[in-house]
Amino acid sequence: LHDVPDAGLWEFRGRTEVHTYTSAMCWAACDRLCKIAVRLKRDDRARYWRERADTIHARIMAEAWSDQLGHFTDTFGGHRLDASLLLLADIGFIDAMDARFIATVDAIGRDLKHGNSLYRYVAPDDFGEPETSFTICTFWY
Repeated sequence: LHDVPDAGLWEFRGRTEVHTYTSAMCWAACDRLCKIAVRLKRDDRARYWRERADTIHARIMAEAWSDQLGHFTDTFGGHRLDASLLLLADIGFIDAMDARFIATVDAIGRDLKHGNSLYRYVAPDDFGEPETSFTICTFWY
C-alpha cells in the first residue's frame, strides 16, 4: 500500500505501521472511484480503479487478519484491537455476516468494552494508557 508512516485518522505518532483502518479507507476510495467510472462509462478507468481496490483488499485480508488471534488487528501483522475495525462492514469492505467480521466484533466487545461504553483501544499511546471510553466507538458497536 505505502511505505511511509501513516498520517491517517487516529493513528499512533512515532510508530511506523500500516494501519488497517487507513488501508481500508484507501480501498474504499479506489472502490468508489471504480463505481464512478462505471457510471460514467469509462471502462478503462473502472478497470484501473478496480484492480487497485482488489489489490488493497487482498493485502488487507492477508495482513490484517490474524489466524492466531481469530480477528482483524489494528495494523498489518499486529496483535491489538481498535474500535475503528467496526467500520469495515459499514464501508462495504466485508459483509457484516462474514465470520471474520463477527469474530472481530466479538473480540472488540470482549476486550474494549468497559461497562456500557467502548474504548477505542487499550494500548498505551502518546498520553499513556487510555482512561476513558470514546463515545462514537460505543455507537459503532
